[in-house]
Amino acid sequence: MVHDYIHLVHPPHPQRRLQERMREREVEHIRHILPGKGWVFAFLTMFLALLCSAAILMAQSQWNGKSQRTFLIISGDPHETTKHLTIVMVRNELPSRKVVLLQLPDTLALETLYGYGPYKSSSLYGLAALEKLSHSFLVQTLAFQFGIDIHDLIVTPNQSLTFSLADLQRLQADTLLFRAKSSMAYIDRYQMWRVLSSLRKDQFDVIDLLSSGMAKKGDNVSGEQRYLLDIVKLDPFILQLFAQSDLRKESKTVAIVNTTSEKRLASRVARAFANMGINVVNITQSAFPIETTNLEGEGQESVQSDAADVIKRILLIPGNRTTISPQHALEYRADLVLFLGNDTAQLFTKRLR
Repeated sequence: MVHDYIHLVHPPHPQRRLQERMREREVEHIRHILPGKGWVFAFLTMFLALLCSAAILMAQSQWNGKSQRTFLIISGDPHETTKHLTIVMVRNELPSRKVVLLQLPDTLALETLYGYGPYKSSSLYGLAALEKLSHSFLVQTLAFQFGIDIHDLIVTPNQSLTFSLADLQRLQADTLLFRAKSSMAYIDRYQMWRVLSSLRKDQFDVIDLLSSGMAKKGDNVSGEQRYLLDIVKLDPFILQLFAQSDLRKESKTVAIVNTTSEKRLASRVARAFANMGINVVNITQSAFPIETTNLEGEGQESVQSDAADVIKRILLIPGNRTTISPQHALEYRADLVLFLGNDTAQLFTKRLR
């Protein structure tokens, strides 16, 4: 009412009224536009978030989807300490695409690390859980027993003793849906699922250690038949089916020098690496003991090679103990020289606590 009175006493100038109407229209126009711009801003924010997430996932990837990849399936009742162990090798290189499944007998006696002595394969997971050991305990134990480079672990409540190709495909899908635990990076789980889903049944092999004669009868303990690995028969088989083709093609020569008083340490390490496909050309003893294991290379290319990566991963050698030494490479006539220290000797003899 007051507003009308003011307009009546002082009528607005026509030009001013026109400006006010134009401002009102601009305000109304902005009100219509703002919701649209809000949606655009939200969309851009979500798009950038997706890009960042994809970049993080790609950065975590440790597999190109083509090279050989080996993982360990730990299956069994979640409420039981005993578990079935199955080693699965996936090779996605043409023309030799294949999956090889190696089921370990539950009563197969394996020599464990850290001085725990022989344990049944079905008890390894329970031992690691009881002693609060990291998953590297399982990986290293199997690496030195079989000479197989295991990259990842999958834990599933599936209680089956054997796995078909379809079972592996379902298991890998379960890791994507977080129904099974996996140490693989998420993007690698997806790549593994795609590879397994594209394979044919004739590209899938199951190896039985008992029927193939690679495991022989041992002692009978409390009515339970134990089995032992027959290294003479096992090693040629592992070298043929599980050795990594990338390491063979790379063909970096490796010398292994035992600087400790632990007997056969260099031979034990050399056997494992040779089965993986590493070209071990020299095994020797040194009179100068060192405390920590070191890896030396002839040049930058050698210390950054696939062979060096495998050696460092299996023996848990940090990057600051990998150096370039052309003198030692020339002395031992190898591209890489591995000096085994007391820490590696204790890997086989001394308990962590």
